[in-house]
Amino acid sequence: MKKLLSVLSCLLLALIAFTPVCSLVCSIFGYKFTLVNPSVFAIAIFALTGITVLVSILYGEILENKIICIVMSVLTPLALINTGFYVRSCGTLWIIASVLICVGCGYLTIRHGNPLTVRTGALVLTAGLLLPMAFICFVMSVANNTQNYDVLDTVYSPTGAYYAEIIDNDQGEKGGSKMVHIYPDKDIETPIFLIRKNRIIIYEEFYKASEADKVEVVIQWKDDNHLIINGKNYSF
Repeated sequence: MKKLLSVLSCLLLALIAFTPVCSLVCSIFGYKFTLVNPSVFAIAIFALTGITVLVSILYGEILENKIICIVMSVLTPLALINTGFYVRSCGTLWIIASVLICVGCGYLTIRHGNPLTVRTGALVLTAGLLLPMAFICFVMSVANNTQNYDVLDTVYSPTGAYYAEIIDNDQGEKGGSKMVHIYPDKDIETPIFLIRKNRIIIYEEFYKASEADKVEVVIQWKDDNHLIINGKNYSF
């Protein structure tokens, strides 16, 4: 039981830290990290948290392994930070699930976290992050309900070095806009995640809700550095 709890805690830490760490590393190098199916990750974290808490209750003893105790200590603030990376793609249900995950991780930190300084620091950090993260989750949840991004078309440059996406940014009754995003064709795509260079927004045309169907975007590549959009030349 003790070994199982140690393995579960390390696996839980890996899942919780995976998206924030990968997103941070990619952003440093000018790339964007995206999970292919964030809902699956969210469910996995939720289930694993519940199993880990259950095993901890059944185990009934305090862990003595210093490394595992430190792992338990950092679970709570990481779980809170991790929430912001899922709320937009998973919606309101994930907000509820994330609260339960943070509560579960809080239990593990209080029960098994050591040394005392690390555990206390983790709990203080968590308390300090509560209001900012609650605000971020609220803003992203509202944005998720009012925006709907659809890729209408993808067109590659003559040499295939770049590709342009026509995006419809539908904001409901507020109207929206149709945009053209350009990406270098250097995507790293796996069944789990997608990594691609940060976009270049080269064109955007706003429309009212009643005029969405009237706004048409036609693009044609002139060469790898010039794009013709609705008859006008754009360079980047």
